[in-house]
Amino acid sequence: MSNSDRAVLVRNLVEQEKQGVLSTLSRKYAGWPFGSITPYAISAAGDPLIFVSSLAEHTRNLLNDPRVSLFIQDTSTQANPQANARATLLALAKPVPEAEQADAAQRYLTRFPEAQQNFQLGDFLLVKIEVQHVRYIGGFGEMFWQELKT
Repeated sequence: MSNSDRAVLVRNLVEQEKQGVLSTLSRKYAGWPFGSITPYAISAAGDPLIFVSSLAEHTRNLLNDPRVSLFIQDTSTQANPQANARATLLALAKPVPEAEQADAAQRYLTRFPEAQQNFQLGDFLLVKIEVQHVRYIGGFGEMFWQELKT
């Protein structure tokens, strides 16, 4: 399978799903992973966008250390989750730059219109999950690492 075919498999999974498990490195318990469910949209560059509150533990963690992973699983059937596609995105979490804010907000609100009221609050932040590496599993025996950025 070519790198471009692999990239398409990953991109299709990320685009079809709307939430994943975000793992950050705990600030309180140094170095320990901390997982939380997070909805996400897709940036113009194809990276996941999350909308986080400054009150959330994962926000404090990713602002302290931007290394994160986002686990995304095909939820089309739950009969045998290990037979479904899934990917772990190893990434850097960075606040969305001012120049990209309007586009990122529109993309997020298109997917999650109910978040509109949270955009009025001052303690929320749009964060881009800049994917560096991906571990993809398409089912039994179909797995690979995909290097996206170096």
